[in-house]
Amino acid sequence: MSADQPAHHTDRTPYCHISFVEEGEPRLIPTLHAREGERLFFHGSRASRLMKVLGSGQTVCCAFTLLHGFVLARSAFAHNMTYAAAIGFGEGRLLEGGEHLAALKAISDRMFPGRWESLRPVTEQELNATAVAEVTLRDASAKFNDVLPDTRDIDLPYTPWTGVFPLLTVPGAPFPMADDAGKEPAPTPAQVAPFLWENGPGDLESFFAPIRGDAGAGEAPAAPPGSHP
Repeated sequence: MSADQPAHHTDRTPYCHISFVEEGEPRLIPTLHAREGERLFFHGSRASRLMKVLGSGQTVCCAFTLLHGFVLARSAFAHNMTYAAAIGFGEGRLLEGGEHLAALKAISDRMFPGRWESLRPVTEQELNATAVAEVTLRDASAKFNDVLPDTRDIDLPYTPWTGVFPLLTVPGAPFPMADDAGKEPAPTPAQVAPFLWENGPGDLESFFAPIRGDAGAGEAPAAPPGSHP
């Protein structure tokens, strides 16, 4: 994947799940992430299990899911979901120095672009306590469903309600924290209100298609039933 892809092709999933094996047992951890090209960045305590695993270089699996709606059909066996899901595999390494700080900024700006510059500068103590790991995706697959089930002859005598229940993740109105000094809080910045995803439901396709070598990478598919515009 090219690191200079247009901004509208960045991923919509605010977090992902990382799975790995530790001492013969499977583990699964949800976490925020940022992406630059084929690289994923994660942060956490240097003492955390996830950072130690990512720093060891072992292969991990990163899973991303967007659930758009529940499909109710005439048959229980035809019930389904509309969704986009993707899985990527790669090995991790810990970042230090300039890479460490740049990745922390990328994670911050991943959620609220431009906010890093308005914040108090990070301290050496914070940097020393926080690990940042990079996982370079070397393999990936994606699966999408936007197809509604057909009504068969065997279904026709039965008339339960059928259709799609959309599932939406909608940001609420932001509210400020109390100021420690009793001052009026700063105005809500533009990147927080409104906090709306800029990309359509096909972002996972644009995320993984170049890694898989698909033709037409970066062209998002049509919105599945039940997804938001």
